[in-house]
Amino acid sequence: MESRSVMQKNTFVTWFLILGFSIITPVYIHASVIKTTDSAPKLISGQNLLAIGVYEDSPGSTDASLIVQLLVDGKILIDEGSPVKYIEPKRDIPDKENPIGWAMPGFDDSHWKKGVYGVGYGDDDDKTIVGSKETTRSIYTRAYFNVPDTSEVKTLTLNVDYDDSVIVWLNGVEIVLSLPTELPEIPHWDDQCGDKNTHEASKKAPPVYETVILEFDNGVRVKPESPLDQLASDISGAVVYSHNRHIYKVVIGDWKPIDLGRGEYARWSPDGEKIAVYDRRKIFVMNADGSNRKLVNSEAWQDGGCPIEFHTNCREIIFFRRGKIGLWAVDIQNGKMRKMIDLHRYTGEPGISGNGERMVCRSARDVYAIDLVRKTNHVYARSACSSSISPDGKWVMNNTGGHESIDIRRWDGKKVKVVNASICQPDGQWDNHHWSNHNDYICAQGDGLGESYIIKLSANRGTRVTWVGHTSYPDLYVADTDDQF
Repeated sequence: MESRSVMQKNTFVTWFLILGFSIITPVYIHASVIKTTDSAPKLISGQNLLAIGVYEDSPGSTDASLIVQLLVDGKILIDEGSPVKYIEPKRDIPDKENPIGWAMPGFDDSHWKKGVYGVGYGDDDDKTIVGSKETTRSIYTRAYFNVPDTSEVKTLTLNVDYDDSVIVWLNGVEIVLSLPTELPEIPHWDDQCGDKNTHEASKKAPPVYETVILEFDNGVRVKPESPLDQLASDISGAVVYSHNRHIYKVVIGDWKPIDLGRGEYARWSPDGEKIAVYDRRKIFVMNADGSNRKLVNSEAWQDGGCPIEFHTNCREIIFFRRGKIGLWAVDIQNGKMRKMIDLHRYTGEPGISGNGERMVCRSARDVYAIDLVRKTNHVYARSACSSSISPDGKWVMNNTGGHESIDIRRWDGKKVKVVNASICQPDGQWDNHHWSNHNDYICAQGDGLGESYIIKLSANRGTRVTWVGHTSYPDLYVADTDDQF
């Protein structure tokens, strides 16, 4: 079976707005690598079933763990120490044709063993020991809870501490899974989530849970619009980023990474038709689908962040030339170079306004605003990085605060807005920001797991768009927008 595609996620954020001069600070409550699925389970007035499968990442895994807490409208109905029935399967249950039949309400679990949460082995946080390094591929659990009247239920909160991967069913409907995963849509007892997708339990007392919250109306789940759905309804386009020295593209609304070939850094052309790539002191250009890759320059230089930017004329790529000061541009058709400006020895992260008249660049730990018309530059922030400029050329940006916030400034350097990195979870810190071709959207790289995020500035909302870790220097192209160049 095919591996699962990325599914919807829930992130729960309460916004605390300091209204004055556009300073907006969110208060982050909880984010998770467990995600809700696009399903509509029902609660039953009476006995309900919570079935959970725990899956190893690879053969020979050294531990497994599952601790669960379930609350209905804030009341704890299942907790660490609550009764559970469990089994370490050695085959599909009930059979290969129905490998998840064990998770259904009608399944007969009378022969399963009885224990209490948590269950597992090998990490000293389990009240019920089951499994071993030599034998375990998965552990199945079934627990029951009672809801007197579903018409009064508003929320169901599920807290899970686990190792390595989980899938959760409520009354036979899959409601939660951990991502990323290589588990198929219908997992068999010996399927694995993949050794690159391992997840460790917190091994703390009390457990450090990951949380999802489901809303209900008269016993039926009310499906909120996920952050990914909301982003896809707002804009269309794609993100490019580097990962393991390859360039990847993620189309908004699809979310499956597409490998475009080797590269350390990538930048969109303003029209979204081409991508500039830097790889080992060479500059390439290719079509948006990765085809027709072409070498355009072998004299590039990198010393402090992304060393390239597509010029807004769509014909040139801006870069730093080895052994030369200033900024240079190379024609993507004939490879001819020209000096744009030589006021300073800039070192990285160039950005250009939509009209091509203003630029920003980094030089060591200072960031510069450059007027290409007047041939002047000035430092707009010191001890900073992640220089970028808005498409309309009115605003400049830099990273600061220990990678915990970004400052948005006027062209003269006056700070007008602070955006806190807590909107980008689970990283919680960020780096390598870049303004898209839309004034309201920027991209950022998480400074922890290293995921890529799209930030909508007017809404102070960050949306995670990768699940691979260790991404670098993402860039967003927004299609069909009035704010394009």
